[in-house]
Amino acid sequence: MEEFAKTGITVTHANVLSDGKEPTVKSVNTDECSSQPCRNQGICQDEENGYTCTCEDGWTGTHCETALCPSEWFHYGQKCYYQTSYTSWTYAKSYCGSLNITLQGGAGSRQASLLLVESQEETDIIAKEFLGESIRRIWLNCNDLLEEGTWICEKDASGTVSSYRNWYPGQPDGNGDFAIIVNSTVTAEDGMTSYDVRWFDIGDCYYYFCYIRYARTVCQVYL
Repeated sequence: MEEFAKTGITVTHANVLSDGKEPTVKSVNTDECSSQPCRNQGICQDEENGYTCTCEDGWTGTHCETALCPSEWFHYGQKCYYQTSYTSWTYAKSYCGSLNITLQGGAGSRQASLLLVESQEETDIIAKEFLGESIRRIWLNCNDLLEEGTWICEKDASGTVSSYRNWYPGQPDGNGDFAIIVNSTVTAEDGMTSYDVRWFDIGDCYYYFCYIRYARTVCQVYL
């Protein structure tokens, strides 16, 4: 067997010597994924004469080049998030529920809902993206309006209930009917300062008092 590097074919001499027929020609299948065509951490699957990109959550397109979340929305995991102004909890829930978001890449539309974090990892991401020295509190889609002490936390516009909780020690303490995540300053014995992002219960606010309470609104949609 003799290989011709320039032509990219392999000629089998055995066929020529045994029966006088034309040489058998085999095409060489190159690794189409070697150029790393898939973007945004998409996984490339090499195929005969081509490749396929399997996209991470939040991305679509032939090369995973199109973000599903609208341009003003933040993407993490299977959700898109959008931060708006200081409002009351009642208005925040109503406002988020009124948003019908068209995802990009022909992925359809979704009805938004008020933020509900469902893991410590998601909490850390939300804190990093939206909380800081000037913004310390964000409303959560969680309340005990129907029965004091029985908290109902909804994770989507359909009212799907989540069992995840991340209350600060001593919370909830009956201070209000609505939940927020708070970026609390924690000072260790060595004087080092860190932040502890947990849930607190709080009453609703009205007009100017919403600014005093520093409770911002973040809406979310599932992909």
